[in-house]
Amino acid sequence: MCIRDRSTGVLREERELYMDLTPYMNGSSLSVHHTTRMTRVYDLFRRVGLRHLTIVNSTNTIVGIITRVDILPERCKELYDKKMQLRMSRRSARTASRRSQVLS
Repeated sequence: MCIRDRSTGVLREERELYMDLTPYMNGSSLSVHHTTRMTRVYDLFRRVGLRHLTIVNSTNTIVGIITRVDILPERCKELYDKKMQLRMSRRSARTASRRSQVLS
């Protein structure tokens, strides 16, 4: 008797099936840690022109994937711009602090 999982519709026997996809995989693909900030992910998509980006955990096991469609351009650009503005303001504050120390 074949028992089908109600939630997935998959037979128990089908769960044991295996297909080796190694020949079709790109071993040099980029990935990000699951705690990577969204601004960094957005930056990678923009600079490298990615279509997909895998997300891995601390044991380098894939826990997810992000595609271009998953990223809302308006929101990501807003976060990216805020981060860049913060960096620039920190740099100018450090520069001003150094100048005042030199003049003192």
